[in-house]
Amino acid sequence: MLRHARTNLPLLLLLGISATCAIAQDAVRTVVRVRTAAGLPVPYAWVSLAGGIAATADSMGVIAFRQPVRDTVALFVRRMGFAPFEGRLARDPRDSAFSVPMQPLTPLLDTVRVTATRTTPLASRGFYDRLERTKRGAYTAEFITPEELDARGATLLSQMFEGRRAISVGYVSTARERTRTVLLGRGKCPMTILVDGMRVRGTWQDAITSEVPQSINPAGSRIPAETGGLRLALDDIVDVHAVMGIEIYPSTANAPVDLIPIGGRGACGFVAIWTGARR
Repeated sequence: MLRHARTNLPLLLLLGISATCAIAQDAVRTVVRVRTAAGLPVPYAWVSLAGGIAATADSMGVIAFRQPVRDTVALFVRRMGFAPFEGRLARDPRDSAFSVPMQPLTPLLDTVRVTATRTTPLASRGFYDRLERTKRGAYTAEFITPEELDARGATLLSQMFEGRRAISVGYVSTARERTRTVLLGRGKCPMTILVDGMRVRGTWQDAITSEVPQSINPAGSRIPAETGGLRLALDDIVDVHAVMGIEIYPSTANAPVDLIPIGGRGACGFVAIWTGARR
């Protein structure tokens, strides 16, 4: 009997450690489910926790934040076709998740539109498919959904890129031009900009003479002292109110092949801007 107990002691210790790790992992994850009154999932809702932490739910309306779980949490949730939700919720004692009830803006709202985002103009361009694949690790990207665009209430397109992980807003000027905004990727090198799948040319992004990141070569990503011709700044390309979705790819190494711009600066990444009605 003693021999048997000693033989299984490592296994028991391993099981005990695994159980402890699982409990610890659950304790630092705040799970939010976005649902209709009938219990149907609301896919790709934009969820913001108190304190400014925000992200987009998956195709089943579920999102997990790396935050310690509490008995209650303050949430702000938006999804096109539904009334915004703002309030404090108690977690479900059965699974410790928070269920957010969303109400359609009108009882006559098309059911297919609620449950199948593929029917929307943005979905038809593959936006939500790429978002879902990114969540599964297929791509390295950051998405700005219509809900976040509405919630932020930006007046300039450049404001939507402030505070992002893999992108920053830079400012350039010459003797002929006033200060202009540009988008810089990791290493402070210029990103390529796409609007509705087409590369935008004649911008200040193109005026930057090198795609070598400054983190690699301090002489990289220079702006010429004099640049002839009229060039567009970021905020001149498109009105932010006409934008319905944005995709940010830090590089072309882990990006969808059908979006990679021809002649773009691969190491600097690219931004895909989609225009149209936010619905």
